[in-house]
Amino acid sequence: MDISYFFNPLTDEHLQMIRDFKPGCLGNLTQINGGLFPDWEHCDLVILGCDEDRGSTGMKGTALAPASIRRYLYKLVIPSGQVKIADLGNLKKKDKLFDYYEALAHVTGILVEAGKTVIIIGGSNDIALGQYMGYEKMKRDVSYVSVDSRLDMDNSDFGTNNTTHNHKIFLHSPNYLYHFANLGYQTYFVPESDRRTLRSLHFEAVRLGELKEDITHAEPILRDADLVSFDVSCVRHSDAPGTNMPSPPGFFAEEACRIARYAGISNKVSSVSFTEVNPIKDLNEQTSHLTAMMIWYFLEGYYNRKQDFPNDDYSNVTRHRVPLKGSISEIVFYSSNTSERWWMEVPYPHTSEANVHKRQIVACSERDFHLAAEDEIPERWWLTFYKLK
Repeated sequence: MDISYFFNPLTDEHLQMIRDFKPGCLGNLTQINGGLFPDWEHCDLVILGCDEDRGSTGMKGTALAPASIRRYLYKLVIPSGQVKIADLGNLKKKDKLFDYYEALAHVTGILVEAGKTVIIIGGSNDIALGQYMGYEKMKRDVSYVSVDSRLDMDNSDFGTNNTTHNHKIFLHSPNYLYHFANLGYQTYFVPESDRRTLRSLHFEAVRLGELKEDITHAEPILRDADLVSFDVSCVRHSDAPGTNMPSPPGFFAEEACRIARYAGISNKVSSVSFTEVNPIKDLNEQTSHLTAMMIWYFLEGYYNRKQDFPNDDYSNVTRHRVPLKGSISEIVFYSSNTSERWWMEVPYPHTSEANVHKRQIVACSERDFHLAAEDEIPERWWLTFYKLK
């Protein structure tokens, strides 16, 4: 399908910047739109830039991020023996911001439906709305993970921007949002009313402090995600000074890269966006450099994906039955025979005869298995159970 109409090619200046590198670097091994549109249909991953910042409530400048991030990304050596990546260029501007979201949705939907993994760079965080809308045409449940120090749930009746887009997503019609999770919110930025709303919807939010104690808690959440939005403002200001909503606390650069790798290694994640990088505010382009490294870790994770989800006869996993003393008699866990990853069964409520033997398998951690062994039902089990009711 021809989607070239939606994109502007990179300028000669930008092409020169990203191609003057050694053999083996991503810049020399990526099909880049320099006027000749890439053959994206024979690639694994597709990069597209969003030089759009009308939805930003802070200083304008995130529209400059795609060029700045590319300059560092394409210097990096390939993370795998063979990579098949196409860079389609920057999505063309539209007169109206919502038309831009719809164009992003149209392109994202085509790419994801064709089995490609989409990497969106630049712009303000509200482009996650267009990213999410791209899944509507598939008419299936979608799980969305936002890595952000805030929940971005302000009332969207007053307009869509980078503080209201999640509210817009939650209310969007038709709505296929099965699950939402935030990773890394900071309590002093988030009203209690927003946290109550998430709980009432059986969504989840994990505080920065919890992930600081054990960053591996993020992995099962990302393993179940379809799309991931990464607001680089969630990285602490000293590590990422070039963002519009910086905070002294936040993820360390190494933790941000690790989270990006968790997203890449997930078999389900089919699109990820890296937003809120503002080169005007950056110090020695440190934030663009870090974002390029986060993308590299996503790529490295992607090319190390393991097809270890429990298969129909469970021959690739080990089953663990954990008896419980309460109304829930047991929880069945599965551990992969080829990796260290875990899953658990959540039964459908027996509201009909058809549901008696139905189960949903949910990503979890070994820690959840040990909690159940101590007669404590993991939180992710309850969230899923109530969602199935």
